[in-house]
Amino acid sequence: HDHGCPDSPGENQVGCGGCPEDKPDEEFYDGRLANWTIQTLRAVKRDQLEGEKKPFFIAAGFRRPHTPWNVAQRFVDMYPAATTEPPKHPAWAQGAPECAFVCGGDGVGCDFGVHKQRPTEWSNLCRRTYYACVSATDHYIGTVLAELARLEMKKNTVVALFGDHGWHLGEGGLWAKYTNMEHATRVPLMIRAPWLTEGQTEQ
Repeated sequence: HDHGCPDSPGENQVGCGGCPEDKPDEEFYDGRLANWTIQTLRAVKRDQLEGEKKPFFIAAGFRRPHTPWNVAQRFVDMYPAATTEPPKHPAWAQGAPECAFVCGGDGVGCDFGVHKQRPTEWSNLCRRTYYACVSATDHYIGTVLAELARLEMKKNTVVALFGDHGWHLGEGGLWAKYTNMEHATRVPLMIRAPWLTEGQTEQ
């Protein structure tokens, strides 16, 4: 269970400030998930050493940067507020139909629109917390991959990393995911199969 922000129940109640906390990784959802995945990899390794020949599959669903943005304070500290870049294209696209503009949901509120952008201070806060959540997830995934290498399982294990949607972060004046525009539909997809060389496909 992901408790999210303990002082503001419900993911639509906390806003883009999220709830950074100074506590151990294992008290965050994604930190616990990383530890569970590592323990599962160790169990797989033990099985292999005892003669197990069947392949294994592990799905680890890291939650951040999905809202609510509950993240370790040290990741927020990586992004000083004064250095957070504003959206590159903060205005609604000229000539785009207004019916395609969405707001609300996921804690972002609805006090903005086609003709009213969010204040710079609020924009910086939202982007800073989102970046912190991405860095936290990057860290947790890194701990899992490091364990895979330590267990000497890296060379014969496929690793796939993918997401389900993007996030506007102020681009086009939007602050969520509920569009069919590129910022919302673009997703990461990375696959590592170490026995395949660059440019070679499996036969």
